Amino acid sequence: MKSACQRWTMNTDSRGMGSQSFASPMANAVFALSVAIVGCRGVSDEAEAFPTFDEVAEEAGVDDAWDINQGVAAVDFNGDGWVDLYLGGPRQPGKLLNNQGDGSFVAQESFTASVAVNIGAFAADMDGDGDMDLFLTCGSNAWACPNGLYRNDAVDSGTGEVTFTEMSGAFGAGKPSFGSAGAAWDDVNLDGHLDLFVANRVLGVVKESSENGVAKAPDRLFLNQGDGTFVDATEEAGVGGAVQLPGGLYFRPEQ
Repeated sequence: MKSACQRWTMNTDSRGMGSQSFASPMANAVFALSVAIVGCRGVSDEAEAFPTFDEVAEEAGVDDAWDINQGVAAVDFNGDGWVDLYLGGPRQPGKLLNNQGDGSFVAQESFTASVAVNIGAFAADMDGDGDMDLFLTCGSNAWACPNGLYRNDAVDSGTGEVTFTEMSGAFGAGKPSFGSAGAAWDDVNLDGHLDLFVANRVLGVVKESSENGVAKAPDRLFLNQGDGTFVDATEEAGVGGAVQLPGGLYFRPEQ
């Protein structure tokens, strides 16, 4: 049986890679991820108690003036063996923080996500080239805006900085804007390409939010064509029910 420390580390890693977002101050987000950065303290292999955490935000260089952080992805974006952080939020542009391998992070100033109200961050190797790409959801209960898809194309061997290409046309032209929150990557049709399910909340721009005033948006399933484009298969799959899921999602393999 795995210790509590081992189980928590696994949970933290999988949430960061798949579909976790934190609606909390920046320091709290890093506090929750600190087990993946500095490890667990005070928990033996036999112990089943909850692990001890160290607050390392200030020393790591990721504690700044942001008051709210909602989209978090913790993965190795540049392939150097260290877990990097993408931190987004509803009020500030997202930041990509490269792990220096010594407990500190450096912000990559060359990357700025164009997503206006970043609610969620979901990393996956969507094109099968061995590096992690990034899907960002945008919106709130009363505001809809375009989501963002960023393909990881290159890494500077000297600085470790990642070059991302915005895939603005990946989902086709003329798609409406949704107030999206949760999303999940998986190979739904078993063709070897990761598909994308997006949970939406509102359709269009709503100035005043109320139960009767918000146009609920259907969820969307996009099938990866393997060429940098996706096809909307929502109706075919029958998964467009407007359930307004507010948070993270994941696919569970059939037992």
